[in-house]
Amino acid sequence: LVKMQAEAGSLSQAWTTIEDMVNAGSKPNESTIHSFLSSCLQESQAHYAKLVFEMAVAHGMSLS
Repeated sequence: LVKMQAEAGSLSQAWTTIEDMVNAGSKPNESTIHSFLSSCLQESQAHYAKLVFEMAVAHGMSLS
């Protein structure tokens, strides 16, 4: 769902979905995060990229 939202340019909805996943105790997989970050770059939305990196650090997620 996050990938589809992000690729459609709905980064705010994609971010909300990621937050909901984390709040429910489920960590998004690396592919989901990479898709989201790629869309952030395409849409020039660095603030969402920063938020996802901060979330990954806070929850001990590794990104390669």
